[in-house]
Amino acid sequence: MDQAHASISEAEKKTAEYEERMRRARAEIIAAREQRLKKLQAEREQALHEAREATAERVRAGRAEIEQSVVDARRHIEKVSMELSEQIVRAVMPAETLTEAAQ
Repeated sequence: MDQAHASISEAEKKTAEYEERMRRARAEIIAAREQRLKKLQAEREQALHEAREATAERVRAGRAEIEQSVVDARRHIEKVSMELSEQIVRAVMPAETLTEAAQ
């Protein structure tokens, strides 16, 4: 009978040890999973940051290009405006008047 109690006690002890090892293993698995998830989240955040930076740079470049186009268009309009003004003056005023005005 004592041997039966001892066997039962030993079996309970081994069962408790097994359960403890299982709890530790589960905790390690959960910790490893959480660590992987944190790493993946950090990588995702980094990729998003890089994508945002690249997009912002493209927007800045696009704005600079548009601003340069506006400057070029204004210069062209001023040039064409001056040419048209000269053509209108030549067409409206007689040639003698223009020669006298130049002197």
